[in-house]
Amino acid sequence: MVMIIRFLKEKCSKLNDRAKSHNVNPMTFIIIYLFSFLPYYFGIYLMLRGSGIFSIGLGDLIRFDFSELSFTNSSLIWGLLINRLAWASPYLYIEVVGKNLRWYVHLGIWVWISGSIGYFVYFKFY
Repeated sequence: MVMIIRFLKEKCSKLNDRAKSHNVNPMTFIIIYLFSFLPYYFGIYLMLRGSGIFSIGLGDLIRFDFSELSFTNSSLIWGLLINRLAWASPYLYIEVVGKNLRWYVHLGIWVWISGSIGYFVYFKFY
């Protein structure tokens, strides 16, 4: 057990040093990540409320009758924006303050953010 703890401490120390060499504070990342939980789930709540999912009864679910759902409500759009901003905030922190990051880290962050927004836009308009 002591060897496992020592191994984990060494790995955490190396990762911490590596993050600091890129000007990223791991504690700040974790704090941003934890503070993004509430807006993330609030955005999900707004999306569900705006879509009308709360007005669907158990009988509608059994019959697969989703005619009551609406994807044009402004609560749904605001919920999506709040949810995606909360989701992206820890990664945007890395993008903004990170120094000497490899090109594929920047690419990965922007593909991930663009992909999630593009996924919604594709299914919203097509």
